[in-house]
Amino acid sequence: MKNLLRYWRFLAANGGVRRRHAALILCLGAGAVFAEALGLTMMLPVIEYIDLGGDLSALESKNAIWTSLIGAAAFLGVGVNLGVMTGFVVGAVILRQGFDYFHAVIMASVSAQIQRRLRLQSYDQFQTSRLRFVHNLGSGPFLNLMDRQAEGASRIMASCANFAKYVFTFVVYAGVMVAAAPLSSIASIIMMAFLILVVQRYVQRTRALSQAMIAFRSDYTGFVGESFRAARTVRIFGLQTHQGEQVDRLTQRYSTLAIDLARMAARVPLIIAPLIAAAVMGYLYITFTYLDMTTGAITLFALILMRLAPSAQNFARQQQQFALFGANLEALAAFGDEANGERESSGGVTRPGRLENSVTFKDVSFTYPGAVRPSLDRVSVVLKAGTVTAIKGPSGAGKSTFVDLLPALIQPDSGEILYDGAPLESFNKQALRDLVSYAAQEAFLFSGTVRDNIRLSRPDADEAAVEAACKAAYAHEFIVKLPGGYDADLGEAGGKLSGGQKQRLALARCFLREASILILDEPTSALDPKSEEMVRRAIRDYVDSHGALALVIAHRDTTVANADAVVELEDGRIITHGQNRTSADDVSARREVARS
Repeated sequence: MKNLLRYWRFLAANGGVRRRHAALILCLGAGAVFAEALGLTMMLPVIEYIDLGGDLSALESKNAIWTSLIGAAAFLGVGVNLGVMTGFVVGAVILRQGFDYFHAVIMASVSAQIQRRLRLQSYDQFQTSRLRFVHNLGSGPFLNLMDRQAEGASRIMASCANFAKYVFTFVVYAGVMVAAAPLSSIASIIMMAFLILVVQRYVQRTRALSQAMIAFRSDYTGFVGESFRAARTVRIFGLQTHQGEQVDRLTQRYSTLAIDLARMAARVPLIIAPLIAAAVMGYLYITFTYLDMTTGAITLFALILMRLAPSAQNFARQQQQFALFGANLEALAAFGDEANGERESSGGVTRPGRLENSVTFKDVSFTYPGAVRPSLDRVSVVLKAGTVTAIKGPSGAGKSTFVDLLPALIQPDSGEILYDGAPLESFNKQALRDLVSYAAQEAFLFSGTVRDNIRLSRPDADEAAVEAACKAAYAHEFIVKLPGGYDADLGEAGGKLSGGQKQRLALARCFLREASILILDEPTSALDPKSEEMVRRAIRDYVDSHGALALVIAHRDTTVANADAVVELEDGRIITHGQNRTSADDVSARREVARS
């Protein structure tokens, strides 16, 4: 009961479930049970009516069922006869099916709504949490959360509704048996209570297995996604056997968990079915031998007990499903609590204008949680608008941390960053990010057309602006040669394009935004020398025409050729900063010497 209330509060707060939804579903379920019980209960009057030849005077005093039936017939203004009682039975069956239909339809609608809202909320929590939380989460757990766990959590409502329906079934039929034969009913009710208690020991085991299955699905989803992205590496290094062994290990783990869950589910009918059969036959023997019950009453009791047999199994199965779906809901709730605790602040209230002068770092330090040394250590530098500034340094020098601070993806532990003289924390974060464009080293493209991908940075851009941005990035020429041109479908992650084509599309997306700050991570790493020169020229043209600040993360000298300034980092500190001394001509000369 404690879990039930906790789950209800979660669904009401996060799944959009209202009390009227729950009340309607419970009423429809109760109506179906009542209609079924009415039809089944009418079998006793039918049998006794036939047995006594329709003598109503003798039947009226037999039990509470006959008293209620005659009263109901009088209220409706009809006589009590076999035809009327048959009509009652048929009407009850039709009524029950109607209740079941609307119960199923409304339950499906509510479950779909819960699933939709939980997925939207989880995605929003993911997107608005701190970047370190996203990195620590991992893709596997997140995919499992959005898919399996959201679906499982949404089904807890149906599990609760069915649970309540089975409880109501036992209550209604217990009432029917008490009305028909009070003394004999006590033994039947005790028997059913015992059967329910028998399966309780399996519920906790099911919950533990369900939690293990959730952990497995997170690991498996992460592995599959990783393997897909690493397909080329796997083939080149001949890792197919190794990866196959990993799949075998994971699927064996899944098989073990699935079999254990199936075993837990199968044990319930294995135990309950023989107990019910023995109890029913024992009950019939006792009532026939020792209790003065009519054949009709014995028949009704037998029908009810046989009807409750599958209900008892379903009741136990619902408890197992309740544990299974509850584990998914608890995982979803735990993610939400953790994500809310890591929620990114919106920053200040000021909206920055376009960069006019510079971005200034003053003694900025930053250390990642758990790290033994700072990623940036007392960094001070002035980055001027209208310049291309190269950020150089070996892996782990702090380059990515440096550029992540500019759009406030992370906040410095000490020191301050000034945007045209104003502290960065005084600005609204999204307003600040609206002035920043970013292209990753591995240019990421989304499923969809070329046009869709370019417009992501500025959805209201017209065709002319899209085409101009692509021409500026030297991408227009290859785009128009694609089947469909700007309407060409790129496939998942732009899989139909080469690495260089992806980089130029990512650059075009940056240009279309017309941002004040460009952050370009190795923008020419997948380009040949000729294309690299075109991209360098495109970046220079954009900076000159927009007065922007371009930060180019680079390892190669060719990437930083013609940059206005170079900031070189090592172990989180700036070791050199000044005017760039490397020109494109110098790089070309070194290439010629190397060739000779």
